[in-house]
Amino acid sequence: MIGPCTHSGRTQDGRGTRRTATRRDILAAAEELVLENGLAGLRTKDLVRRAGVSERTVFNHFDSIEDTALTRIEEYLTPPVLRPGRPRGHPRGGASHGRP
Repeated sequence: MIGPCTHSGRTQDGRGTRRTATRRDILAAAEELVLENGLAGLRTKDLVRRAGVSERTVFNHFDSIEDTALTRIEEYLTPPVLRPGRPRGHPRGGASHGRP
């Protein structure tokens, strides 16, 4: 069995940061489960186990279990420059790390 997603940075302080990290964990877990089992195989009990959250937490973030998969698909289809939190005009939306 694969454990809870740990690629979220949950150790950061701040409620907003934790909320964002939790949402990211849920979406990552949903993606993993869909890739493993197909969309029809996305079940709440598996998602909460994989994401390491409660069922209530999932539904505080999303209206339905299907919404987790649809949100992840939408992220892949939305161009990075149009995603929230990305500076306008920056092609990658992040720091350039010293590159022009």
